[in-house]
Amino acid sequence: MTQALKALKTLTRWACSLTVLAASASQAQVPSVGLRQIQAGGMPITLVYPTAAAPQTMTYGAFTIQVASNAAPLAAPASAASGKRALIVLSHGTAGSALPEHTLAATLALTATLACTGALAQNANAPTEAQRALLLAHYKAYGAAGDAAAILPTTTTDNWANCGANGAACQTRQELIGMLAGLKQGLPDLQWEILEMMGSGDTVIVRGQGSGTPQGTFMGTPTNGKGFKIMSIDIQTIQGGKISHTYHLEDWADAMRQLTAR
Repeated sequence: MTQALKALKTLTRWACSLTVLAASASQAQVPSVGLRQIQAGGMPITLVYPTAAAPQTMTYGAFTIQVASNAAPLAAPASAASGKRALIVLSHGTAGSALPEHTLAATLALTATLACTGALAQNANAPTEAQRALLLAHYKAYGAAGDAAAILPTTTTDNWANCGANGAACQTRQELIGMLAGLKQGLPDLQWEILEMMGSGDTVIVRGQGSGTPQGTFMGTPTNGKGFKIMSIDIQTIQGGKISHTYHLEDWADAMRQLTAR
């Protein structure tokens, strides 16, 4: 227990130092992410954070990623408040490695949130009641029973961007409405529910769960009546009472694993 407490204190000191420097930076200032590995009480901790340093192609075993290894965190603007910012902990990784979760960690870092892959706790604020109500209404558009064409104009701004792939693939509102219409045809029982929300100012991180039972083939694969449940992580920016920007990540690879399992 004493060793675990020491590990927690060590991680907290690192997290506080990095959040002061990094977490309040704007998206426009963040060209890449830094990666640093430390030990706390014998436990490996991988820190992923925004940085101004140029990224390099790094290979770790089977994983090739774009990071600035051991780079300095991006300095916070002079307007930053007390320096206390959200810390997201992605616990345990996959097969003992943080690298399978690097895309998610990098997405969080690039939206001015410090991401830390380890096995300790998380610290974030609850969203406001207005933010919670907005997001609960918004996510109804993703379920089979929801009318996306009617809901999304009430929950998103006219210039809303819905972005995957770290911002490399963004949809407009109308493009998403069209995509959802096609998706729901093949998934007549599609559900998307909110499991957890964490807020920091005008940014809310949503952990969700999508589920459904495809009819016929799904993404070109026969499903034989099987269903899936997958995790999603969305980073929502809310301005003027509506969502103005979204980063989203869904584990469709896990959906395919479930649908093709014997």
